[in-house]
Amino acid sequence: MRWLLAALLLAGCLEAPPASESPGEGGPCGTLRALRDDFESSIDPARWTASNVGVSGGVASLTCEPGGPNAVLDSAAFYRLAGGQLAIDLDASQMGSGVLELSLADPAGSALVVRVENGGLTVFSAPAGGGVRTLVAQTFSTEQHMWRVREEGGALYWATATTEGAGMSEDGPFTVGLGPLVRFEMVLEPGDAANAISIAAINLDESEPHCSAASLMDDFTELDPRWQLDAQGDCEIDAAGQVVLGYSAQAFCALTTVERFDLRDSAYAVKLADVGDCAPEPVMQVRLGNDSAFELLCDDDAGSRRLIARSDDGDISNIEFDAAKHRYIRVHHDGRDQELAFEASPGDGTWSQVGVTRMDDPQPLARTSLRFYLGGETSGGFESVAFDSLGLAP
Repeated sequence: MRWLLAALLLAGCLEAPPASESPGEGGPCGTLRALRDDFESSIDPARWTASNVGVSGGVASLTCEPGGPNAVLDSAAFYRLAGGQLAIDLDASQMGSGVLELSLADPAGSALVVRVENGGLTVFSAPAGGGVRTLVAQTFSTEQHMWRVREEGGALYWATATTEGAGMSEDGPFTVGLGPLVRFEMVLEPGDAANAISIAAINLDESEPHCSAASLMDDFTELDPRWQLDAQGDCEIDAAGQVVLGYSAQAFCALTTVERFDLRDSAYAVKLADVGDCAPEPVMQVRLGNDSAFELLCDDDAGSRRLIARSDDGDISNIEFDAAKHRYIRVHHDGRDQELAFEASPGDGTWSQVGVTRMDDPQPLARTSLRFYLGGETSGGFESVAFDSLGLAP
């Protein structure tokens, strides 16, 4: 039995975006409905992690050989479960004796699993603490092309149909005990002959956006499962009113959103609570849907602290860091001027621009992640930096 492995995350108090909020016009945002792909081109690495998956003719194919590795298609991000729906158009007629699993799992490792094996289809809950509970057990037909899992009123529903637009045969409601965020994974395990699953579309009829970047708020009272922690070497990450990252030797020390957010006409803003001598560097990184990145950071340059805005192509601006004037920093998109601005504030509600770059194509901003991390060596021994008031800046 195989289901989705959880990320290394801790419990806390990050503000979940309200169901009524979305960038621009209002309405639901950031649920499973925001995970959409028609597979008209190659696998999008910003949307998926994949192994033994190919795309051709508008179809994604998971294939594996006897004794070979699994074929896997994972969502790269987590999505809100409440009000969400995942609809899949697939063809399992070439699956043979393999095993197919579709999973929705929360960061703690609890999962809803749909398993096809030996002509049977089983839906079961798999709590992180153990105790699998079967919810549906039925004969599987390869004519069941449409699969759907949806959430409504705190319960989950499972349905299948023979063709798109046909009436769905639905089971539920089921109380599964998943957390507010889930990740999708589909796994095809090899049998005694070649196996293949074809996916024509996921959520083809959905157009729900990710929630706005400005909706991401955290006072860092404690660490929240909406963050992925990467703490290698002697890196330490803690939160008790502000988030503190520190190490004595350069290592991977980062806090990254597991969700994606829409930065178009929105902003990420945070307080630089303590930057020390900026060695190591406190870095706020925004990664876009096309895998490019922008950063705003403080750097120690031969004893002089510098506030730097940079992209993958190099520095956008490099100015003297002023602890009073640059108490808060933000990355802000202005759709009217097609600009991505890097700004700072002393905390009085006013913002001054410290750098700007053109964004003639704003589409990559529709799916962004936010990371706080340390860069470079310390000036000697264990040193730390602190961030605070994410999205709560003046």
